[in-house]
Amino acid sequence: IITNPLIEGTDGRKMSSSFGNTINLMDAPNDMFGKIMSVHDELMIKYFTLFTRVDMDTIEGYEVELKNDTNPRDIKIKLGHEVVRMYHGQEEADKAVEYFVNTFTKHKTPDNIPEFKAENYDIISVLVESELCSSKSEARRTIEQSGVKVNEIVVEDVKQIVESGDVVQKGKIHFIKIF
Repeated sequence: IITNPLIEGTDGRKMSSSFGNTINLMDAPNDMFGKIMSVHDELMIKYFTLFTRVDMDTIEGYEVELKNDTNPRDIKIKLGHEVVRMYHGQEEADKAVEYFVNTFTKHKTPDNIPEFKAENYDIISVLVESELCSSKSEARRTIEQSGVKVNEIVVEDVKQIVESGDVVQKGKIHFIKIF
């Protein structure tokens, strides 16, 4: 019999695809890194121990750093980098860190935004057609909650029209460029 500890997911509950809190081996590097960054701080050492091949002395050093008021984000970036490196390689891990830092820390728009050809150019239709939102009511709610930007300006009018070349952002990580 082989036993191992229960692994918590990104939300602290047991990791389960039915909970939607998994970090999958086949996730894209940026997605994998982002999921690691959303893990609760108290799970970082456990993730280092169970998910990486980092030696225990280094992990113990990270644990001491965390107790000495080191910003948990810095250690978590190392964890995310290591996990992505294991499954996607050094280059992709470096790119994932750069993407995360630019998008979430520096609030920059990413360089490689997927392009989208819209049939209708009103913001609600663009959000639904591009699958950034699953329905028109979700799109309206997201706009009303200031969760949509066009060219880095918060959309306030649900009837706003977008044009070719505009960058539409939903939340912090979902971007499309209209053409």
